[in-house]
Amino acid sequence: MDKQGYISPEQGRLEISVIRDAQPRVEMTLDLGIPNFTVFSLKMPLAEDDPRAMSGLVAEAVNAMCDEASAFMLSLEYPEEVIVQLYATVLAAFKNMVNTGEGQPDAGTDDTVKTFTASFSLPQSFVNETRKKVVTAAGKDIRRTPKMRHLELTYAKPGKPSVNDTAKVIRQYRGRTVKNQPRPLFIVVYDVGGKAIGTIPVDSNFKNNLLRATRRAALDFTPAVSFANEQQMRSTQVNGIPKAISVGGFTYLPEAVAGPDMALYHGPQDWLVKFPDGRTEVFPGRPGIRSLRRLNFPVPLHRFNWTTLPRDVEIPQEAGIGEKE
Repeated sequence: MDKQGYISPEQGRLEISVIRDAQPRVEMTLDLGIPNFTVFSLKMPLAEDDPRAMSGLVAEAVNAMCDEASAFMLSLEYPEEVIVQLYATVLAAFKNMVNTGEGQPDAGTDDTVKTFTASFSLPQSFVNETRKKVVTAAGKDIRRTPKMRHLELTYAKPGKPSVNDTAKVIRQYRGRTVKNQPRPLFIVVYDVGGKAIGTIPVDSNFKNNLLRATRRAALDFTPAVSFANEQQMRSTQVNGIPKAISVGGFTYLPEAVAGPDMALYHGPQDWLVKFPDGRTEVFPGRPGIRSLRRLNFPVPLHRFNWTTLPRDVEIPQEAGIGEKE
């Protein structure tokens, strides 16, 4: 007897509310009078700037809510003809919706919330199947105030941009505009002495190419020189940075540079420094830039430390370190 206590309502109800507040949205409900699953609900954001496109989206949302109701009936094995009949009934009611605010005096109207409702007669076949699939299966526990099947379509709001975000966008834009030109751009590279050493393209490998070009500029050596003894070496001016300096039968190879005209050479037992004014001097230990400046050697003020040469520096083969010529 409890199972037969279920009385289906004669009419179903479709309601659409358009809410224009701090979070504009559209809320829909579809009540088919089904126990335990009476109300189907959907909520989505409202685009107030384009009402014509929004009305089309509302129609799509009604179809989405009908799909949800159809999925529920399919899960309970409702006949397909019953599902199709109910689907068509809801869509027909949507086309004949009425604004519940119409006919009210202007003083009582509120544009913040507008509600449209439509009532429609439930097909008898749907009521009969509901009694078989839902009421009988539910047993004695029949509730007319059930939980709600709810769909909520939301979007992630863009965060408030920070100074770092703005700087990142600007830097990305600048990089793209330079590198994505229809014709490649080239940069002329100069060494520290102001001499042009070539061009490199502005592409994704620009930094590496620039480092290689700078390294090539630092390795622009002059031909090797040879002296019979240290006295002859001190009385002769040497230009540039020779590939090797031979003194008294010993060969000194470049180890580090300090500009385009000053270099440190390593010999078998001591070191040799070639200064910007062409002078060369032998030192028993490895001299530093500061110690050379304290000893009043001609070191420019803007030279601070030695730049060690890479291992792939070109080493002359005519004489080895520590070998007599």
